[in-house]
Amino acid sequence: MKQQTIVYGKYPAKEILSVITPIGESKTTTTFFCENLEFNLKLDSLRLRTFLKSIECAFCGIKGEYFLLEKQVNNKQNHLPHFNLYAVDPVSGPILMTHDHIVSRSNGGANNISNTQTACTLCNQAKQSDDNLSLEEILKRRALIQKNGGSWKRNKEVICRDCGETFRFRRKRQKRCKPCRDKIFEEYKRKLLDFQSDMG
Repeated sequence: MKQQTIVYGKYPAKEILSVITPIGESKTTTTFFCENLEFNLKLDSLRLRTFLKSIECAFCGIKGEYFLLEKQVNNKQNHLPHFNLYAVDPVSGPILMTHDHIVSRSNGGANNISNTQTACTLCNQAKQSDDNLSLEEILKRRALIQKNGGSWKRNKEVICRDCGETFRFRRKRQKRCKPCRDKIFEEYKRKLLDFQSDMG
């Protein structure tokens, strides 16, 4: 089941960076008040400390602009609120920033501050554990992720059953291109509204 996210507050990047605990300093708790709620948070994770090194993606150069204090909720457990850094991509809109292991963990890289760098989620997904990829290849994959909606791998090319246009797809048995699927969905919504209006 897809996780739901509750957003408690939005903060300028500089404000949160100023209270993140640097490496070597004692862990402290910072209090935040949001919507009449009080949160006592420790800002000392490796991810947050990596942002003290830089808030720019090491690959595409996009820069984190603001933090959201968020809480993910699902049916199994409630997670504590935490801060996520976001950049604004001109194509994708808000994009989550994270930390990338320079030498990936699967290749024996250490899980410490000297082996981390800031990366947007698109570039992080593009790199994966391919530590020897060139910057050019990472950016090429990033562009494919944006174009294909989540994957840099080339998708199968098929002909839309409705309009006859060629399109690429990732989902098995997908027979219609996105514009045609959107058109069908809009028609379904219109019929549903007409039905509800008749019932009312």
